[in-house]
Amino acid sequence: MKRWLIPVGLILAVGGAFVAAKVVRRLRRAAAPPPPPAVEAPAPPPAPKAWVNPPRDKAVMDNLDSFEGFIVSWVCDGPYDAKGENGLALFDRVFPPETPDQAGCFWKPLIRGVGTWEVDLEDGIGYGDDVVGYLRTRVRSPRAMDALLQVGSDDGVKVWLNGEVVHANNVQRGLVPPFDIVDVKLREGWNDLMLKVTDCGGGWAACCRLRAPDGTEIDGLEVQVPER
Repeated sequence: MKRWLIPVGLILAVGGAFVAAKVVRRLRRAAAPPPPPAVEAPAPPPAPKAWVNPPRDKAVMDNLDSFEGFIVSWVCDGPYDAKGENGLALFDRVFPPETPDQAGCFWKPLIRGVGTWEVDLEDGIGYGDDVVGYLRTRVRSPRAMDALLQVGSDDGVKVWLNGEVVHANNVQRGLVPPFDIVDVKLREGWNDLMLKVTDCGGGWAACCRLRAPDGTEIDGLEVQVPER
């Protein structure tokens, strides 16, 4: 078998070049700037604070457990939306029904979607996600009195009584008990009631009623659909 003889000088030259290349690579790595630190993704925004009902006497809550006396006579307006904004963002956006003169509103009787205690806004106003709808009615109280406003919504709800915001709950939820309970004051005679209901996707509905401070029915309370 034929053997190849490689000169010792060539071996040393090649070995020296290999070692030199390793040294150069190490020096380059040592001189290179360190990699930038990892950047953590920003934390998601906090979830909207849910409305918390104040503690009530058990007898009051027992009286509020029924589904009687909810208002189902309304006029409605909508749906409203804003490009690029979801239902939560639309909650505080002002649409025509919230302005003093309500210019541009088209109030119409709510006929479709009316149940025995709730109203289905998808059926009554129109289908769509990330939209807002409004409900209005008038309530006649036999006297000036304290009352409980009980309101449920799918999703968020804002309530005006005689032009003043008395309740706001910007949430994503279904129309299921327990509903929000708010202390309000009714004036003698007619009281204007308006609801703003947001839809973040899925169902879109609301319910509302007024009760005496002990949770029972208010004798002599009347509801009348306002003129458009």
